[in-house]
Amino acid sequence: MIIRSENYGRRIFWEAGSQNESLLYSEPNVFCLFGNSTDKQIQKIKEGFNNNPETINNSTETSPSKRILDCVASYSKVSDGIKLAKDIGIEKMMQECKHFREWIDKIRGL
Repeated sequence: MIIRSENYGRRIFWEAGSQNESLLYSEPNVFCLFGNSTDKQIQKIKEGFNNNPETINNSTETSPSKRILDCVASYSKVSDGIKLAKDIGIEKMMQECKHFREWIDKIRGL
């Protein structure tokens, strides 16, 4: 997995080895809105990666979004992803995802 941010003048790029959906694993409880113990399934996935959402991506068949789709067949990256991200909040994502936090801190430091 490659996670890095690079500073090119005033442009800071964030390159993550996983999808943005990995940030959604920061707070599995928000998945309870889908019912069927989805939050518990998401928590189990997170625990399988040492509770580090940024490492949830070990193949194209098991990417973060595909894992979510396995739990919630009707999951929409756009509408559901945005709602979940808003419910989680950037502070929780930064708390759980070190590299994401470092990238945000660089942007805030501009």
